[in-house]
Amino acid sequence: MLDPIHVYWTVGEQILLDARRVTEIPKVTATLRFQSGRIYEHTGALNFLDNRVDPTTGTQELRAQFPNPDKLLLPGQYVKVVVTVGEEQSALLIP
Repeated sequence: MLDPIHVYWTVGEQILLDARRVTEIPKVTATLRFQSGRIYEHTGALNFLDNRVDPTTGTQELRAQFPNPDKLLLPGQYVKVVVTVGEEQSALLIP
């Protein structure tokens, strides 16, 4: 099933630890950037945070769900995930 589609990526445990220290839950949104630099037109919703840290990498897995009505996103495709937490942004390269 390609619509909606799930996008998975990992993030360092220290980043998530810092995010947990925030007393107020901020709005979290995810956007995608293709390898060409083009931004995917649909915004994703964060819907999963793994409850364990990978001991070999010190990362946790996250997942966001994106609408994919035109089937532009395909399984295995490389994109950059731009996660916006409140006003702050960080970009992560994911497969």
